[in-house]
Amino acid sequence: REATTEPTAADLRFSPITQAIGRGLVAGMPSFLQVLSVVGTLAMLWVGGGIIIHSLAQYGMSSIEYGINGFAAAIGGVVPLVGGLLAWLIAAAIAGVLGLAIGWGVEKGWLSVQGLRASNQ
Repeated sequence: REATTEPTAADLRFSPITQAIGRGLVAGMPSFLQVLSVVGTLAMLWVGGGIIIHSLAQYGMSSIEYGINGFAAAIGGVVPLVGGLLAWLIAAAIAGVLGLAIGWGVEKGWLSVQGLRASNQ
């Protein structure tokens, strides 16, 4: 079968629909990607903080993890129906803030080491 550049009857029939879909994707993609970048960043902070909290518990500092979970459960227990969701959100937010704080500290430490290296050269 030979390739052709002429649109088929189906192409002509569906062209307005596919063009509208394409325009919608082009118009909506920047907003979608912006939201996705924020959600992805928050998720990475939450997961990183959660890994650190859980790792500290594995190294004998379990009171941090138990304290966070106990606090979240106590607040969640006050709200009927959505208490479990609220408790999870609180624990996730604390893990995210911890992940952000540790990331900030690591960055500051790294920049200090780089500054010391530069001043010694």
